[in-house]
Amino acid sequence: MSGNGEKLPPPSSPRKCRVSDATGLSSNTSMDVNRRTNAGSRNDKDLLYFKVEKVTVDDLKKVKVKQVDLNGESLALISYTDKVYAIQEKCPHYGGPLHQGEIEEVPPFGACIRCPWHSWKFSLETGQCVSPKREDKCLKLYPVQVSKDMKEIKVGFESISKSLFNTPP
Repeated sequence: MSGNGEKLPPPSSPRKCRVSDATGLSSNTSMDVNRRTNAGSRNDKDLLYFKVEKVTVDDLKKVKVKQVDLNGESLALISYTDKVYAIQEKCPHYGGPLHQGEIEEVPPFGACIRCPWHSWKFSLETGQCVSPKREDKCLKLYPVQVSKDMKEIKVGFESISKSLFNTPP
């Protein structure tokens, strides 16, 4: 099994999802990585990967979608058709809890997550809002690495969150 995820660069105004067809398979480390890159995004080697604690691929397959907090951010981890995705946990429409959403196939967009609040659907491959079709709303996607034994999941970030260094007064 290989992990799958995508890192979208910060959108410019107006907010539009940027998508590329560039796909590569890398096995430079002990992790197999199926990565999608976007024009202008950083190289995978420039990312910092954080291990998801207490969640294996087998655990994720049982629940399909799980909320995790990693690097100061709330994410939804998704297992679907032998791929693992990591997306922002809050819907970009009105902040609905995507970890409670359903995964469904939406031709021709493929696997999508449906927000439980208003049924908006977002592509797990591109982050685009496909129903209703909205170019100004898209999910932030994160690259995922899965170990060969499927016991370890790591999620990539461009930097360490500043919120991790904030200490209470």
